[in-house]
Amino acid sequence: MTIIYAITLGSCINNTAIYPPLMDRDNFSELKGEIIYPKIDLLYPNGLVFAGNCLLIRDKDPQGFYKVLNLNDGNITGYMGQEGLGPGEFISMTTVKYCDLDSSIYVHDNALGKGYYFKFSPEGSFLSDSNKIGLINFRSPQSILVQDTQPLSRTTVVTNSPADGNVFSVLDSLGRRLSSFGKYPGDNSFIYDSITFPMRVQLLMDVNDKRDRFVTAGRHSDWLAFYKVDKDEVTLINEYFSRENQIMVEYNDDGRQSVYSAQYTPETIKFFTGLFSSPSYIYARYSGNSESDYDNGTYKQQCILRFTWDGDFVDGYVLDRPCGSLVVTDDDSKIIGITNGEDDERLLIEYPLPAPKFIDK
Repeated sequence: MTIIYAITLGSCINNTAIYPPLMDRDNFSELKGEIIYPKIDLLYPNGLVFAGNCLLIRDKDPQGFYKVLNLNDGNITGYMGQEGLGPGEFISMTTVKYCDLDSSIYVHDNALGKGYYFKFSPEGSFLSDSNKIGLINFRSPQSILVQDTQPLSRTTVVTNSPADGNVFSVLDSLGRRLSSFGKYPGDNSFIYDSITFPMRVQLLMDVNDKRDRFVTAGRHSDWLAFYKVDKDEVTLINEYFSRENQIMVEYNDDGRQSVYSAQYTPETIKFFTGLFSSPSYIYARYSGNSESDYDNGTYKQQCILRFTWDGDFVDGYVLDRPCGSLVVTDDDSKIIGITNGEDDERLLIEYPLPAPKFIDK
């Protein structure tokens, strides 16, 4: 059996709302980067996580999902997250989030249907049963369908699973819904479909170390929303929104498995492409380029928008070269990213970050 839900609504909806952080995008200062640790052998890196004095580099390596780079001496000290079904092994490390307050690391493996909390140490066994300190079971009989998560506590997470007309849900350790929150300001077609709607809007998520703030940003819209978290109660503090893509989503069901895909057009815009954070600030990477901009070579540099965790815009920057995954140091002095070298090799690059200057809009 094949079922197709078609949402064919053109390219973008333009609303009357003003989007202050992007008003002066062309006047943002450019940050100049410098290659660091050039001797580290990177294959296909596609993710970075700060964990204490270590930088975790997600790479295609048979020894583990992540290389562990000791920032004190610049050496790879081990590999984190071996692939497999045994203790301390993973199939797909969907989310990896480190908390500096208690040196814990949260790992969501969507394939295994589990969320794990570990006590992280830069030495010895990084993720094992011996240092596991919490477990969220998304395969329990009571659990709802889960795709992506962010940790709120040792026993609760937030997920992009809609309910009661809201976009997000707070779940307990058995994957049961405790509450829902988040009114999407754009087209809410299929809001009650727990797979089709998240696939269409594609929202990024992040939480702070204190776990009392939650931020979301749209890949297919310029929605950026900031929430206060009090246990399982989540309330909106601030939000920005002016336009969205109108995406066609296809859902095919042959009775055995489901396949979901989003259909893009030349006018489809990439809005936010990443969130990364420090204890004091949340950074949103913004593109604003369409598919045709990339095809024609007319795309603009991606910019970095810095906000407080309450959603106050601080300042914005552009990078001097294209970068993949980005992270920021806890003191907000440096941004580290992944870029390509002259011979298309993958390299780490470091950007000195100016002190916050709070642009008044």
